Amino acid sequence: MPTPTQKKYIEEKFYFLLPIEKPEVPERILEVASEEGLYEKPECHVSLVVEKSGVKIREGLAKSSDPEKFKQAILDLFNELPFEYSLTDKYSLQEKSYTREELDARGLQDEPPQLRRSIVQVVDMPEVEVFYKKVSQLLNIELEVPVPHTT
Repeated sequence: MPTPTQKKYIEEKFYFLLPIEKPEVPERILEVASEEGLYEKPECHVSLVVEKSGVKIREGLAKSSDPEKFKQAILDLFNELPFEYSLTDKYSLQEKSYTREELDARGLQDEPPQLRRSIVQVVDMPEVEVFYKKVSQLLNIELEVPVPHTT
C-alpha cells in the first residue's frame, strides 16, 4: 500500500496533515462537482488532526503534568507510523455551515462564518485509529476517530 508523500505538522494549531498522491477522479464525480459549482484541488491530503480534535488535544496537553513531554510523544508517534492507505470507491458531498461560535470553539478565530462544501473520497488508513487511541490514552481524554478521507 502507498504511504503519504510527506507528513505536515502545523504547530500553532496542532494540526497534522498527510499529503497523498493526487488520485484520478472518476468522470461521474467530476460531473457532480461541476453541477455543484465545486472545483478540483491541485493537491490532496488526509487531515489526521484538525479543528475539533486539535482543540481537544491542545486542552489535554494543557491539563497534563508535562505538556512538552506529551507533545513530543505525539509528534514521535505521528512520525513513526507509516499511515499506509488505499483509496475506496466511496464518495460523498459534504456540506457544513460554521457559525462564529463554532469557529471560536475550534480555535479558528480568524476565520469568518462560512459554508464549506466539498466532495470527499473515503480512504482506508488503519493507523488513524491507532494514532487516536494512543493519543487518547496518553492524555487521558476521549477522542472521536474521524473517517479518513481526502477532498
